[in-house]
Parts: sequence; C-alpha cells; structure tokens
Amino acid sequence: MNIFQKPKFLSDKEMQKVHEVSLYLLEHKGVVFKSEEAREILKTHGGTC
Repeated sequence: MNIFQKPKFLSDKEMQKVHEVSLYLLEHKGVVFKSEEAREILKTHGGTC
C-alpha cells in the first residue's frame, strides 16, 4: 500500500460522470461572477458576459 496515495471515493466511471455533468451545467446554466474585475479578466481571455 502506498501511504502517499489519496483515498479513492469514486470509481473512474463515476468520476467521468461527475465531469460530464459539470461541463453540462457550465454550458447550459453558466456561472455568475459578481466581481467586475473578474468579468474583465474573463473577457480579456475570451469569456463572454
């Protein structure tokens, strides 16, 4: 047993599902940035508001 290995709570298949749902939520629901500075940084790097 590797004592430095992190415990694994989700299987690879479960982790893939979490990833897919996260991408879906970002694409269809988005994220709200209240900080004007954050919005400006995102716009500078191709983000849309």
